[in-house]
Amino acid sequence: MKRIQCYLVLITSCLLLTTSCSKDENTLNENETAVLSFGPVLNDFTANSTAKQALEDLPECTNDDPAYVMIILSQDGAAIVGTEASPFRVNLAPNQDFTMEVPELELSPGQYTLEYFAVHNAAGDLIWVAPAEGAFLNFVDDPLPMTIDLAAGVKKYVEVDVLCFDDRFVNEYGYLFFDLSPTEVIDFCIFGNYCDDTGRHYPAVFSVDVWRYINGAPGAQIYSNLTNDVALNSDGDYAGSTVCMALPDTAGEDEYYFEISLLNSDAYGEITEEVIRSGVITDEDVRDLFVGGEANDYYHFREGCGGEDAPDLFDDDRVTEAYSSEAVLRWNELVAASINQEIPQPLEVKAYAMITLAIHDALNNVVPKYETYALDNSEVDAAGITSENIHVIADAAVSQAARDMLVQLYPPATAAADELLSTMLAGIPDSDLKTEGIKIGKAAAAAVLAKRSGDIALWWSSYSGGTAPGEYQANYMPWMVATGPWPNNAVFGANMGELTPFGIESSDQFMDEGPYPLNSAEYIADYNETKMLGCNSCPARTAEQTEIGLFWLQTSSGMLNKITRDLIAQKDLDGWEAAKLIALIQMATIDAYIASFEEKFHFDFWRPITAIRAGDSDGVEATAGDVNWTTFSAVPTPPNPQFPSSHSYAAGAAAEIYEAYFGTDQVNLTITSQTLPGVERQMTSFSQIAHEKGIYGLYIGYDFRQAIEVGEENGRELGDYLFENALTELD
Repeated sequence: MKRIQCYLVLITSCLLLTTSCSKDENTLNENETAVLSFGPVLNDFTANSTAKQALEDLPECTNDDPAYVMIILSQDGAAIVGTEASPFRVNLAPNQDFTMEVPELELSPGQYTLEYFAVHNAAGDLIWVAPAEGAFLNFVDDPLPMTIDLAAGVKKYVEVDVLCFDDRFVNEYGYLFFDLSPTEVIDFCIFGNYCDDTGRHYPAVFSVDVWRYINGAPGAQIYSNLTNDVALNSDGDYAGSTVCMALPDTAGEDEYYFEISLLNSDAYGEITEEVIRSGVITDEDVRDLFVGGEANDYYHFREGCGGEDAPDLFDDDRVTEAYSSEAVLRWNELVAASINQEIPQPLEVKAYAMITLAIHDALNNVVPKYETYALDNSEVDAAGITSENIHVIADAAVSQAARDMLVQLYPPATAAADELLSTMLAGIPDSDLKTEGIKIGKAAAAAVLAKRSGDIALWWSSYSGGTAPGEYQANYMPWMVATGPWPNNAVFGANMGELTPFGIESSDQFMDEGPYPLNSAEYIADYNETKMLGCNSCPARTAEQTEIGLFWLQTSSGMLNKITRDLIAQKDLDGWEAAKLIALIQMATIDAYIASFEEKFHFDFWRPITAIRAGDSDGVEATAGDVNWTTFSAVPTPPNPQFPSSHSYAAGAAAEIYEAYFGTDQVNLTITSQTLPGVERQMTSFSQIAHEKGIYGLYIGYDFRQAIEVGEENGRELGDYLFENALTELD
């Protein structure tokens, strides 16, 4: 006869072992409680008992090694091995977590029920127990009683969350073994206050729901609707209790998803009952609240009270800080590669602003951290967005928003934008979050486009300005002769000052002093300086000045975008910080152009190329003219009036924002330029960036010094205003 023996191995994957809690209900930090009792909030707290829910189901914790198990095994309702009055003892194999072979567990094939399972140390103390009732059932999928099938002649292996067994070919009876895989639990307590519109504090009535958080999503629910009590104490004051719970603590990092809901109370009346805190915390967050080996502090939320939670476990910053700047930077790099130096500078500046603002708005409609530009985020619910899944929804949102904006504003980039979008989305697993991210990205782009849909068109026009000395004259090549898209005596963006600003109040908000009179000593000094240093073959211009002139010739928006990207990488900003900073810089750049163009066409001051060629007929004895004078730059003098300098305006605004954002003017940054490849310049301050981006216009013959200095000064005022008023952090 074929002889078959069945070995049954039970693995308990959620047995409860704890090193931080006991059945004693009064385990809150005594020092904390004493301190709190001196304040009204803490008097409320200490007035009621602070029972720890369900901890009475656990044996007192120990670090002792397990020595044996006590079991009760039944069949058809009758005890087979062990009884309720006298469970059966099975020793563990030496230095192992599984039971030894004993005759009593040599069983005939059939169905058995494991009724009781407890683990003891060598001294006989109970140290672990398998859950059979109470709150800890939520820790296992198959709690006790556990049905076990011992079959003859069957070779199979079945895994369950708490038990597994392995039938093997031996005699026609089975040997039953128990293999231990203990799970510790750690204690976590919550207390809360609610403040009404007058600022009065009350102990909050609240409920708590907890799930295990696995693979970036909530898993099995551990607790449902744990609720505290608030009642009048003997002094006639409302007193509140904590909600305490034990959380499973396995090897490695454990994460738990929490939702805390504020409930109505006799203390403060009816309110909107809703989730007020949600998010993921880790076992390390819980351990940070431990005080020695016998007590733990509690998490204290303050809803509507103005102060921060202690500790601030559910702050959205914990989520946004987990999101890297990689996607934000990749899309900005593509924008730069697509539009830098490819379109008239005012159009490039505006495109950068709209694209980066759409990216910023997209992220802040995933998790609202900052005010948005166009897409309202006041009703966004970020519940369920965690540090584990933030990249899924945020990468999709950023990518879709950037793609939609870029192809709308610069259609030649469509193929490259579609390719990057496809690459980014292919790297994101399909899910509801990915779908939602794409939806948010589309909405962000559409909102920015809708907000700017009434903008006037920026294009070429023929300029019929004055001919008197000092007045701007479109009389230099190539703009004076109709070619391609521009007419005779062309200017670009003469109406740019009429464009609605992106962040400042009005285009003339910072307009102040005008150009020096032509017969002033200051103008004469500026005239001679540019004539001497900005000409095509000026012997007085140093090698350093020549390098600065060529290096900073790159457009303001492209250069400042690259500098900002370098700073983001150097300072290791997260995605939200990166998107805000780069959008703020590009917003400052477009507003600097709007403001400077308003001032340019208001003051209508001539360019050096016109002034120096007409120096002998300007009515000023000290300005010697040169009809053959040409600028150093191979790029023609911009087709618009000179005062103030737009690039200096933008650089001043950017420097002010950098200084405010990073809290210092000092920086150690190596930068490169698209217009002078292979050359690096070392920046030691943001002021140096503003100065060089301004003064380059003098060294290549575009500007007089006063236009540069006034531009930077006005730009700094603009930058300060935007930093204080645009894209600010939400309360």
